[in-house]
Amino acid sequence: MYQPTIEDNPTLRPDYIARLDGLTGVMRERLRYGRWVNADGAVYGESWDPSKHIIAPFAIPPEWRRIRSTDFGYVNPRAVLWIAMDHDGRMFVYRQTYQTKQKASDSGKEIIRLSGPERIAKTYCDHDADERAELEACGIRTTAANKEVSRGIQAVEHRLQAGRLFVFRGSLVKEDAELRKLYKPCSLEEEFEVYTWDRNSDGSLTKEAPEKKNDHALDALRYAVMGEDRDPAPPPAAGFVSAFAALNSSYDHEGSGRI
Repeated sequence: MYQPTIEDNPTLRPDYIARLDGLTGVMRERLRYGRWVNADGAVYGESWDPSKHIIAPFAIPPEWRRIRSTDFGYVNPRAVLWIAMDHDGRMFVYRQTYQTKQKASDSGKEIIRLSGPERIAKTYCDHDADERAELEACGIRTTAANKEVSRGIQAVEHRLQAGRLFVFRGSLVKEDAELRKLYKPCSLEEEFEVYTWDRNSDGSLTKEAPEKKNDHALDALRYAVMGEDRDPAPPPAAGFVSAFAALNSSYDHEGSGRI
């Protein structure tokens, strides 16, 4: 089957193509050659499936538990996730912000505005005392997150594999234009694709600790899962995952994002 290439598009400027030629790894494969591949050594490569885990939005029942979780940042993205939980404890990320160069006080005001009348049970967050104080000053009561990385990754992976964690399609409030220009992840979904294990000095994967990048929304997700999953999760209801997969089949799907 013929697959068009960048060279087939006469409208693209040479300097743009040169920028794509300068990319490496999965970004080069995707943007330069149009091959939708996962990053080599992706942490969630065997559990994250965008065709199953990114779902069509639906009206969240008002009685469902709602939580928020945030990973602080400024030069690096500041990520905030809004998560609803059904009566069986399944998690649905229904809103997210992912912004660079945003102060904690501005983020706090945005969180209040976007949450509106929603009843939020908890807001898990990073441990920085000053940042937490700024959120508290905005009226956001925070809970220090359990930041254990290895167990947190396992807990997230368990939810993905058991059909107990989903992300609403289109849940990102606003895309960070600077991140997009730099071909960096702009959302939770896009981080899943490029979050990788660290490497040893010989280039082999450690599979003991992830590389400390492309992890901002994933850190926030890990905080939420670790905060809520105090006990092993029960198995998913029969047919639940397949039902969502059937629902999603009516939507065009091109992976988890534009990266």
